[in-house]
Amino acid sequence: MNTPNNTEQAAVVTWLSRRAGVSREQSQTLPADIIELLASSPRQGLERLFTHLNRKRPAEGKLNMQARELSSAIESARSDIAQRIAKQTTTGWSERPEIEKEGRLDHLITDVEGSFLAFESRLRECANQTHMPSYLRPEELYSPFEAVRLNQSNGQRNMVRRRRQIASGETSSTIALGNPYQFFYDLQEGREQGGGNVEGAASFSPVMRIMSLPPKHDPQSVLRLLIQYHEMRHANQDASRRIAMMGNPAALQAYIDFHTGKGNEKPRIVVTEEASAYGYEMEALNVLLKDRLQNGTPSAAVVMKELGCKQEERPNVETLLHIARHYFPEGMNGGGFSQRFIDFMRDVHIDLGYDVFVPTTSGRLKQLTKTM
Repeated sequence: MNTPNNTEQAAVVTWLSRRAGVSREQSQTLPADIIELLASSPRQGLERLFTHLNRKRPAEGKLNMQARELSSAIESARSDIAQRIAKQTTTGWSERPEIEKEGRLDHLITDVEGSFLAFESRLRECANQTHMPSYLRPEELYSPFEAVRLNQSNGQRNMVRRRRQIASGETSSTIALGNPYQFFYDLQEGREQGGGNVEGAASFSPVMRIMSLPPKHDPQSVLRLLIQYHEMRHANQDASRRIAMMGNPAALQAYIDFHTGKGNEKPRIVVTEEASAYGYEMEALNVLLKDRLQNGTPSAAVVMKELGCKQEERPNVETLLHIARHYFPEGMNGGGFSQRFIDFMRDVHIDLGYDVFVPTTSGRLKQLTKTM
């Protein structure tokens, strides 16, 4: 078995080939100190990498997001190796691996739901001490938590168990849920891929309505809880889309094809949906920081102290603050998002390798390109 150091370096090489356009062959020719720096300090490592390859340094926002993705990929690799070790030392694991995975996911679901709803209590407490902007409706701010609460009555939400039951003939061969508000949970190591999933953090697949969970959950990490909040907003968006398409199978098929159809070489997003998810994530963060984002972006050090972040989470904090600078001070004044924020969302996601679309007045989706 690889040592943890080798595991982290393997995760770096995989991420470079998938997200940075550096092939495995190129990675093998990189100086060892660059790979090691990428594994130990992703932000600094990326800066060294671009200098070594004589590439133009990306814009600050893209660089921060790349560092965030790489950090998550490394964390996921660490969790995976720890689980493999646990798997080898757990009695009976090899005899009933699927049953064991079901049990792990049951415990993980309980932890994730419990910490997320506790996060709601913290958010509400902070909201009581904050001047809420007039455009921010409480029922909309707290809707992700209500969705999780409603889904607790979903007895089929463990996808690992559901797959085993289908394979054994214990239940219907269909995986789809009848209630558009309900969704599945799955272990990230065996998740259904939706566009743009980030390893090491919760991610939602709109096609199968699966919330993929990282195997290692930190209930104290506000940043992880904010990511889950963001993904739950996508779950609610998907539910609303499905309700609107009820009785229209052609529209539903077009929706599925948009995310999974043949020829989709890149993951796809609808820019207004991403703007909404990030916008409400910024509003939630602003409430936690008691209006400090709206009244002027604080330093990363101040935010980390206020939220109790770990030092390795600093790149994620810097990314959120970069997004906040483009979201505030306009916020959602006028009932929508500023064109400045929409353009920022478009450009950032194009830079990250997405095909970006926007709804037209006719209801169709139009692909956007980055403006120069």
